[in-house]
Amino acid sequence: PLDLLTVVERVAGRTPVPRKPRRAKPADEELLLYARDLRHLLEVERAQRVLLQDSYLETVTSLASALESRDTRTGAHSQRVRRYAVALLEVLQPNALEHDPGIEYGFLLHDIGKIAIPDLIMLKPGALTRAERKRMQTHTVIGEQMLRGVAVLQGEGLRVVRSHPSALEQCRGLL
Repeated sequence: PLDLLTVVERVAGRTPVPRKPRRAKPADEELLLYARDLRHLLEVERAQRVLLQDSYLETVTSLASALESRDTRTGAHSQRVRRYAVALLEVLQPNALEHDPGIEYGFLLHDIGKIAIPDLIMLKPGALTRAERKRMQTHTVIGEQMLRGVAVLQGEGLRVVRSHPSALEQCRGLL
């Protein structure tokens, strides 16, 4: 365990704590040292997991921002959708994000399929024709296909990307 801890600390970018040479110790003392080392390893692992999750969120946020830079009229639409949807979800299903963090990524990336929609439709200043609107609606299927292999989105996150316009229409019907 001590050698493993040294390797983990080196990978984490921390300076390994010098270890004293091992000497014979009573079994209880060995067990306490082992427990302490395991606790430390767990703390390092948790910190690395938080850094990785933060990195995922930053990457997904950058992708959403890149999409929005294509259409400046929407102004941080993906971030707004994420904030509103997370707030609603926390009221309706308080532990949902803990069980499936991909949902939040789905909120951010719900419009990612619009990358494949031609500029003539995407940036059209007036109303869309029926054919253009049908083409625009395909962005959900395109987005689902694009993100199908992303592990963190498996489950509800991918479903958000695929089905968000119908959910929006259902909400409008309730208003």
